[in-house]
Amino acid sequence: MQTVSRAIICLALLMSALSACAQQAPATPSEVLTPHKGPVAESSPRDTLNRDASPPLPGTASLNNRTSATGNYRPIPQQLIDALLSLPGAGLQVPQSTLKQLLAKKTSYVVEIPRLPSRPDIRITSTRQPGASYYVWARSFQGESAGVTGYLVNVSVSCKPPVDDLTEEAANALRHRCAQAGTQRLGSGLRAYRITNGRAEDVTATIQRPQDVLGVDLYNRYQTQGGGQLFLDDSRLDQVSAARWVMEFNPEQPLQPEAHDAFDNGRLAHAGFLVWEGDNFKSSNTVPARLWPCPERRRAECPADDRFVTEE
Repeated sequence: MQTVSRAIICLALLMSALSACAQQAPATPSEVLTPHKGPVAESSPRDTLNRDASPPLPGTASLNNRTSATGNYRPIPQQLIDALLSLPGAGLQVPQSTLKQLLAKKTSYVVEIPRLPSRPDIRITSTRQPGASYYVWARSFQGESAGVTGYLVNVSVSCKPPVDDLTEEAANALRHRCAQAGTQRLGSGLRAYRITNGRAEDVTATIQRPQDVLGVDLYNRYQTQGGGQLFLDDSRLDQVSAARWVMEFNPEQPLQPEAHDAFDNGRLAHAGFLVWEGDNFKSSNTVPARLWPCPERRRAECPADDRFVTEE
């Protein structure tokens, strides 16, 4: 009897335990998927590479402009090298060790623009020919204040440069950065900077984008009508501190001359000027003629219907 009683008691206890388990609520999906607390995941290499860098501006039609009457081949002035190496790296994309090697080349095309007494502006075009494994294009703008200088910069480097272009250290840095970015070429696009008393600042985001000047609707409409990509007309930068964004159309299928922002008989659409004035870059819809002079022997580049270039 005692043995039977014990068996009955054990069976009762077992049934009670099974009943209690069945009455527990099942885990909800959120509980199942909630990760264990731990270290916050680090940013991806691509995020780290582009951190704090605003989108670039549309660049020039060519990074290999060597048409200035006053340009010559010589080493890049050291003060410009120092300035370019001090710029924030997030926007430039190219490793500093790689950029330093490229700026040390002796085949750069250098133009001095005597805009202010004893403090000329400088434009450089540095590239490897043939092959164009890299381009470094830059234009400096001396400010009215002695400690201020503006810069427009565009750097483009192939991830597979010729071995004699770089030291092993610079080549390894380039390969590592290319692997991070997952690309065959690193490029900054056109970026704007200002250095004030030695402190460099990326001011690209402060400049009005030419797409915004045209407006989204008009920009898209002009694209469907055969307009090309916006680009910066830098044809006067060897003389003055102004450049201009334009959209080009097929001469055989131009815009109507009276179309919004059209000029040069509809072959071009105007998207604003970029001007260095005083100590800052400024966007402007028009400029006085002194800031957009007719190039010597290229008078055709000054169309009569250019209403965006005004008298003084």
